[in-house]
Amino acid sequence: MIQPRAEKKEIRVLIIDDSRVARAMIGQVLHGTLPNVVIAGYADDGDSALSAIDVCNPDIIILDLAMPKMDGMTVLPMILKKKPGVRIVICSSITPPGSEISVRALFLGAAACIPKPLGTKNNAAIADCETALQQAVLGLYEAPVAPLSETPASTMPSLAGFTPRIIAIASSTGGPEALMTLLKKSGRLPPPVLITQHMMDHFTGPLARQLTQETGISCFEAQDGMGIAGGNVYIAPGGSHLVIKRSARGETTLHLDHSPPENFCRPSADVMLRSLVDIYGGSVLAVVLTGMGKDGLSGCKEVAKAGGRIIVQDKETSTVWGMPGSVANAGLAQAVLPLMDIGDYLKTLAAQQRNKT
Repeated sequence: MIQPRAEKKEIRVLIIDDSRVARAMIGQVLHGTLPNVVIAGYADDGDSALSAIDVCNPDIIILDLAMPKMDGMTVLPMILKKKPGVRIVICSSITPPGSEISVRALFLGAAACIPKPLGTKNNAAIADCETALQQAVLGLYEAPVAPLSETPASTMPSLAGFTPRIIAIASSTGGPEALMTLLKKSGRLPPPVLITQHMMDHFTGPLARQLTQETGISCFEAQDGMGIAGGNVYIAPGGSHLVIKRSARGETTLHLDHSPPENFCRPSADVMLRSLVDIYGGSVLAVVLTGMGKDGLSGCKEVAKAGGRIIVQDKETSTVWGMPGSVANAGLAQAVLPLMDIGDYLKTLAAQQRNKT
């Protein structure tokens, strides 16, 4: 089923699922409740999906994983190669929260993973799935960030005289893939690295394991009271803010904070960044990667006030330029860089710090 493109601004969605019932449900949920959504077409397996992309020209693809002929995991990277920039939302019954396959799909480039309820009798699960689909589609097609009033540097900021004692990374939609790319490029870094990636509980453990496997860097899901060491990466667990504290004996340890969400997020990058400034002052390097919303903005204000450095990912390489765009537009970033260039900066910074020791 192909619908012609309307003149008004619209969100074109291609639904790829071998279940006729699931296709109808997803189409009704999106088109029936989001007036600017157009269901541009349907496909029942990965093979036919590749052909449908040319005809439908989708902005967003809803992709099942368990399909005949060519499954979702196989076709996912092929779709992104065929149509770079398209947003892919996994909606599948084989992607329960925290499953390794869900995290793997995110590393392959999916923007979000939504569990599809089994059967039609679990009303709560169906309602959760419908809400998540609506939020994902609207969030991935959020209004463009206003243009920068002043264009920040697009080249690497000066390294002279700056030796961060800790690196903080904030990310959300598109973050797992961006984190893997960044850490592969930068390699092991002398300071500890703390990451707040917006994820549900049960996802961050598999994320840490996958990052360790893919990059060779020791990555941990943070635990309450855990000590930190240079060269390691610590990820805020889903459902908990990640903060750092210093004991009377001068020891720094990680702590999990269960205070209310900030920016509708827990973990929140703002909470993490404020705690790092309290301990390290101007020796914090903040990196804000792809993600929707504005989490990290107020925390970056504190980093800037203390004299730390801030780098954000550019719009072209971001899945969603919400979080990095908000920091860039506030004039807080020393540089707005493509993802690979941020990796180069961190790699150079690491080499400089090693040469000093």
